[in-house]
Amino acid sequence: MTLRTCLRAGGVLLLALLATTRAVALGLGEITVHSALGQPMDAEVALRLAEHEKAEDVRVRLAGAAAYERLHLQRPQVLSDLRFSVEKGRSGQPVIRIRSHESMREPALELLLNVFWHDGEIVRQYGVLLDPPPLFTPPSAAAVPATAAPTGTPTSKRAAAAPAQVMVYGPVQRGEVLSAIAQRLKPEGVSTPQMTVALFQANPHAFIGGNMNRLRWGTSLYMPSDAAVRAISQGEAVRLIQAHYEAWRAHRKVAVPEAGAEA
Repeated sequence: MTLRTCLRAGGVLLLALLATTRAVALGLGEITVHSALGQPMDAEVALRLAEHEKAEDVRVRLAGAAAYERLHLQRPQVLSDLRFSVEKGRSGQPVIRIRSHESMREPALELLLNVFWHDGEIVRQYGVLLDPPPLFTPPSAAAVPATAAPTGTPTSKRAAAAPAQVMVYGPVQRGEVLSAIAQRLKPEGVSTPQMTVALFQANPHAFIGGNMNRLRWGTSLYMPSDAAVRAISQGEAVRLIQAHYEAWRAHRKVAVPEAGAEA
């Protein structure tokens, strides 16, 4: 549906790592978001502990305003509502659980997590996109059309190489959303919003009404070049995502879904 799929940490940034040999043992992994836009935040970050470390010794908070300012990031007031705890995750391994009382109204958020433990301190950045809930329930899997690569060879569920080094991803499955795909495919050093916009711009055929929140299932996505992705600034990407969300929200109030089309 939404960002229920595992997200790789967007724009991973280590701002502070106190230099002890043992400090390196604690690690932060991927973030998984279980909530959608318009719902209270429910997310978790994988927490890797060494044998000598205990989950109860780890403390987590949102980084202060000064850290956001140094990175030229916005720190909307809604982030102050976030609550952090260290718990056992659904896999049985320790995680940092992130919750809020209020519903999240911003589709793109930058989280700077400040993590403390006996041996040190880490500040790590996570770029999170909260996708809208599905516009409607898609047709059954039997109705999904077969999609082939340009050569006529069906593509796999992961990015695959076609002739002339054209990379494709697909076919898009029912329930997949663009930001989650972007999160999995983005190159090193590129944020999720940048990759989301680059994929959108490279695949106008894949979106109903030209809106990135209305991804067609059964289509294949062509991978943008690395240069094209990096040419999109973070600010530009977030602004475009916000504009498309506003347009999607307005459409949702009045539109009748087009049959058999959206993921």
